[in-house]
Amino acid sequence: MEGNIAWRIPTILQILIPVLSLPGLICAPESPRWLISNDRTEEARELLEKWHADGDKNSPLVNYEMIEITETLRAETDAHDSASYAEMFKTPGNRHRLFISVSLGIFVQWCKFRSSRPVSSSNEYLLISYVRTQVVTVSSATI
Repeated sequence: MEGNIAWRIPTILQILIPVLSLPGLICAPESPRWLISNDRTEEARELLEKWHADGDKNSPLVNYEMIEITETLRAETDAHDSASYAEMFKTPGNRHRLFISVSLGIFVQWCKFRSSRPVSSSNEYLLISYVRTQVVTVSSATI
């Protein structure tokens, strides 16, 4: 493609597709999970009865889904209340995993930087080989 059309087609598609999906988003009902999390359980039950049980108020599927959604929300709330970033530093194993994760990110970025130019000396090869050996050793120790 030449000229302006090369950038206009992707731009038009990126605008057109969300505009076409907007009416469906506006007309869609709230999710039962959102309704239950906002203490609107009766509306959630009615929605589940309508879409999953063809209006059957005594459907075991609706009862099961209501219990499942409620328990999942309770478990997520409990997990959110008890979790913190301090957990990463509390035990030696977590500190070890954190070190591996951070060093892996650094080494990946370093390799991208290093791959943009050739290795020019044997000292660079030795350093890369040493670091790779250390990472593999640390990684294998945690398995």
